[in-house]
Amino acid sequence: MKGLDRSRALFEDHVMPKIREELPEVIPLLAAGLVGEGSECFGYDDEISLDHDSETRICLWLDEEHFFQYEGLLRRILENLSMELSGRTSLLQGWRSGVFEIGRFYEQLIRVPDRPTSNKAWLEIDETSLAAAVNGEVFLDTYGAFTKIRNKLLEYYPQDVFLFKLARESAVCAQTGQYNYIRAVKRKDFVTASMIRAAFIDHFTRAVFLLNRTYRPYYKWAYQALSALPILGGEMYDRISALLNCPWDGAEEDIEEMCQKLIEEMRRQQLTEKTSDFLMDHLPDLLSNIEDGSLLENGISLVI
Repeated sequence: MKGLDRSRALFEDHVMPKIREELPEVIPLLAAGLVGEGSECFGYDDEISLDHDSETRICLWLDEEHFFQYEGLLRRILENLSMELSGRTSLLQGWRSGVFEIGRFYEQLIRVPDRPTSNKAWLEIDETSLAAAVNGEVFLDTYGAFTKIRNKLLEYYPQDVFLFKLARESAVCAQTGQYNYIRAVKRKDFVTASMIRAAFIDHFTRAVFLLNRTYRPYYKWAYQALSALPILGGEMYDRISALLNCPWDGAEEDIEEMCQKLIEEMRRQQLTEKTSDFLMDHLPDLLSNIEDGSLLENGISLVI
C-alpha cells in the first residue's frame, strides 16, 4: 500500500475516531491530511523507499488562535496512538508529521505563511518547495483555512513571474541544447557534452512544467511527474529517454525537435508570434508582456 493510502487509512480508522471520542469540539476547526516533503506525498514511493523515512505519517492543522488552544491535547492523542499502534508508525516527526499551525507549516515549506504578495517573493521560493506545498491530499478541512491557502498556491505563478521564468528556461535550453552541445561534440569533448545534455534536459523539463502551469517537484521525481502532464508530458517523457540513448552526433536533431515543440506550444498559447527555430529569438516576445519592470532590471540569469 502506498504511503498516502496508509496515511488516509490511519486517519480514518484511528486518528479521527480518537478525536471524535476525546476532543469532538476541535473537529469543526480542524484540517488533516498528508502534505509536504517525501516521495509518499507525491505518490512516488515504492519498495525501495522503505529503506528510510517510511513511517506512516499524518498532519493535523489549525489556525493560530485554535492551535494554541488545542495543540497540546491533539499531540497527546497522537502520542498515545503511536504507542498503541505497531509497525512503522510515528505520528510526531518534526515538520513531517504531527500538529501544526497553518501559517507556520506553509512558512516552513515556502518561507511565507500564505500566498506570496510580490513577484520578487515568488521568485525567491524554490519551485520544488511550492510543489511540496500543494502535493498529497487533504482528508478533512471543516474550517477551510488550510485549503484556502492551498488553493491560492494552486492558482500558480502570477503571469509576470510565469513569463520571466519561461523566458529564462527557454534561454538556457537554447544556450545548452541549440548552441553549446554540438560545439562540445565537434571538439570530441564528450564529458562536457554529457554535462550539457543533462543541463538541457533539466531546463527543458522545467519549461514543460511551466507550460502546464504545474510546479516541478524535486529533481529525482521530475521525470516521473513529467509523464502525467497533459501538455507535451508523455511525448517528451519518451523523447528524453531516446535522447539519452542516441549517438553523440545524433542528439542534435532530437534536441532541435524538442525545442520546436516548445516553440509550437508557446505559439499555441499566444506567448510568442515569432516563427524562428532558435528559442533565444522568442525571448523578446515573452519579456515584452511583463508589466513589472523590476523583474527585468538585472536581465535574465543564465547561470546553470
